[in-house]
Amino acid sequence: MNRVREDIIRVLSGRKLSFWEFLSAQGYSLKEVVQELKKLLAEEVIIWDEQEKKLYLQKAYPPFPDYTCSACKGKGKIIREKFQEALNKFKAITINRPIPIPEFDQGYILPQDLAQKAILMSERGDLDHKDILILGDDDLFSLYLSLLGTASRIVVLEIDKRLLQFLTDWKEKENLNLEFRVCDLSNPLPPELLSSFDVFVSEPPESLEGLKIFFSRGREGLRENGAGYVGLTRLESSTRKWREIELWLLNNNFVITDILKDFSRYAETKTDIEKFYPHFRLLQELPFSPGPVDFDWYTSYLLRIVKLKEEQGKFSSDLYMDEETWTTPAKFRHES
Repeated sequence: MNRVREDIIRVLSGRKLSFWEFLSAQGYSLKEVVQELKKLLAEEVIIWDEQEKKLYLQKAYPPFPDYTCSACKGKGKIIREKFQEALNKFKAITINRPIPIPEFDQGYILPQDLAQKAILMSERGDLDHKDILILGDDDLFSLYLSLLGTASRIVVLEIDKRLLQFLTDWKEKENLNLEFRVCDLSNPLPPELLSSFDVFVSEPPESLEGLKIFFSRGREGLRENGAGYVGLTRLESSTRKWREIELWLLNNNFVITDILKDFSRYAETKTDIEKFYPHFRLLQELPFSPGPVDFDWYTSYLLRIVKLKEEQGKFSSDLYMDEETWTTPAKFRHES
């Protein structure tokens, strides 16, 4: 069973899509999708309309229904009250923010998705009166959190001095609760930051080594039972890479509590990052020119992880009961 092939056909069933819309709906890595797409084009199962710059199926299929909530876009969070007020101010402040540059593999999440991430953090008890460490801040998430004004401490570690200067300027203008450090996260955290935070937040690079390094810095900064919020894509991380990351987390005393699909969407149509696209291997592998970017296609899953104590759980070998099965009726269980 070729799941990638099936997914491509499902996505295109009953509709024509630009290449960027097509990518946004995929559930597999870019490498897998492009390789299978090239085969389907060669077999003429899929047609590329050069004039319209659209992909479609040669054979007509009924459209696959979209069950995504139109209000929350599948995130389960509605932005209201103080989160909306902070979002409005954040959008106004960041109109002239520094643009992403390729030297640091930058890109930034859409503002409304930052607000929904903050709502999730608040619901999990990871925002109000908490000490928060931001590992790299292309998104300027620290600015949004500081506008909310509910965190006890927000510390940003960032290598791009342009972003730090932008944040510093607005800290002074708005008297915001922010701290900054120029920091190369390939190195361990400074001693004074070790085990000092309740939460860390990061959108790390997608290489396996980069992911492990950023997770390591988060682990160093967290107190016991601290939580991490990390973006991880399916576009540039295959299931094999996900397996390696999950194993690393488990072996380093983390547990994954939440995995939220396509929670964060990146601003691809609202920046000039498109000028770097010709250098992407993605476009070099395509057998056609996809045309201008017309959709914010790059998304990441949001993982919430928790740092556990350095101890192993002790559980019984009973099929139905252990120390934590508090809704299993012990009396009837042992009488049978």
